[in-house]
Amino acid sequence: MELDPKPEIELTASQRRSQGVVQAYARRWEKHRTSRVELDTLLIEADALWGKELSEIVKSIKSLEHELYIYIVNYLDANYREDQELAAEYQKILKKKRDILYDSLDDEKDEFRKDFLNALEPVEHFLANKLGRAK
Repeated sequence: MELDPKPEIELTASQRRSQGVVQAYARRWEKHRTSRVELDTLLIEADALWGKELSEIVKSIKSLEHELYIYIVNYLDANYREDQELAAEYQKILKKKRDILYDSLDDEKDEFRKDFLNALEPVEHFLANKLGRAK
C-alpha cells in the first residue's frame, strides 16, 4: 500500500495511510481490468465461432463484477475521504447494500460467493460441451 511518490504535496500520516489504501485498491482493480479486457476479447472470438450464447451467460458474472466495483468505490469514499459529511452519506449507501468486500471463504454463508458460483456454473457447462469435456 505504498504511495506513488508525490514530493510536491506533504501529507499527514493519516492522509498517507488513506491514500495508500485507495492506491492499493486502484492497483488491484487495474490488474483485474487487464484480465477483463482479455476475457472480452475471447468472448468476441467465441461469439464469432459459437454465436452469442456464451456472452449472454457471462452477463450475470459481469453484473456481479459491477456490484463489486460499486461496493469498492462506495467503501473507499465512505472510509477514506477527507469530506466527513460526504463520507457519512456513503456510509448510509453501504448500509443498504450487502457487504461483499471480504469473502468469508465459506460457500454456504457468503451470499456473493454463492451468487458467483451459481453464475459460473453455466459458463463452465457451456465451455465443457464446446470443448468436448462434458460429463
